[in-house]
Amino acid sequence: MLTILIPSYNETSNLLKMCTLIKEVFAEVDDLEIIVIDDCSNVRESLYILAELENAKLENLKVIRNHQNLGYGSTLKIGIDLSSHNYIAFMDSDESYSVEDLFKLFNLFVEKKASMVVGVRRGRYYRGSLSKILFRFLLIRLAEYMSRSKIPDINSGIRVLNKTHFNNYLSLASNKFSFTTSLTLISSQKGYPTFFDFVGYHKRKGSSHVRMIRDGFTAVGQILAISMFFNPLRVFFLFFQMVLVLNLILLSVSFFLHSSIYALAGVTFTLTMLLLAMGLIAHLVKDLFHSSADESR
Repeated sequence: MLTILIPSYNETSNLLKMCTLIKEVFAEVDDLEIIVIDDCSNVRESLYILAELENAKLENLKVIRNHQNLGYGSTLKIGIDLSSHNYIAFMDSDESYSVEDLFKLFNLFVEKKASMVVGVRRGRYYRGSLSKILFRFLLIRLAEYMSRSKIPDINSGIRVLNKTHFNNYLSLASNKFSFTTSLTLISSQKGYPTFFDFVGYHKRKGSSHVRMIRDGFTAVGQILAISMFFNPLRVFFLFFQMVLVLNLILLSVSFFLHSSIYALAGVTFTLTMLLLAMGLIAHLVKDLFHSSADESR
C-alpha cells in the first residue's frame, strides 16, 4: 500500500534505527515497503552505516546504491520508479524530520484522498539566517504568483504523494535539490488536491547541504521552466511587467539627469530578459520532447 523512500548521501544518522522505527510507527499499514537509495556516498562512516543496514535484512527493506553521484532529484526518481506501490512517502535521512510526523502526513493523505500532502516546516533550525528567510519568502511569492495558489512550504523534504498523478511529469522535475520544488509546482499548476500540515524541523546530521545562492537560483529557474510548460503566458506577462516598469524608471532617470547611460541599461536589461525567454522556450521544447518520448514507451 505504501512505499517510503529515504535518500541518503554521506549521512551519519543511524539508518537501521530509523527504518526499525518506521516499521514500528507504520505497523498498522498493510504492505509497507522501505527503500533507502544511497547517492554514491564516499565517507567511511556512511558506508559502514549502509552496510549495517544491508546486513540487518529487515523485511520489505531495499537498499539501492547509485553507481555515481546523480543528485537528490535523480535519487528520488529512481526510488519512485522502483517502488511497488502508488502511494509514495519520502523523508530525508539526516534526522531533520520525525517518523511520527510522516505518519501524521500519511493519515491526512488517506483521509483527504489527496494527490499530495506536504509537511510545512517550522522551528529555529528551519528559519536560518535573515538572507535565507528573505530569499525563501521571495521564492514562495514567485511560485504563488505563477501557480495562483497558496504554498506555505515549497521545498519541504517530507511529503506523501500518489505517484500515478506525477509519473507523466517527472521528466520536468529537477534532478537536484529543486526536485521537491518541482513537485509542488506541478501539483499546483495541475490543480491537484494538495494539503499542507505543520511538522517539526530538527538539527540536521551529515555533510550534505544546500548552497543558498546556487540552489536558490536553480529553484527560480525550475519554477519558471515548469510554469512555461503549464502556463507560458503568465511567465511572459511577468517578464513584460518587469521590463516595462524598469525601463520607465530608467528612462525617467535618464531624462532628468540628461544621461543616456540609464537608457542604455534599460536596453541591456530588455535584451537579457529576451535571452532568458528564449532559453525558457528552448527548455520547454526539450521538456515536450522528453514527455512525448516517455509516453511512447
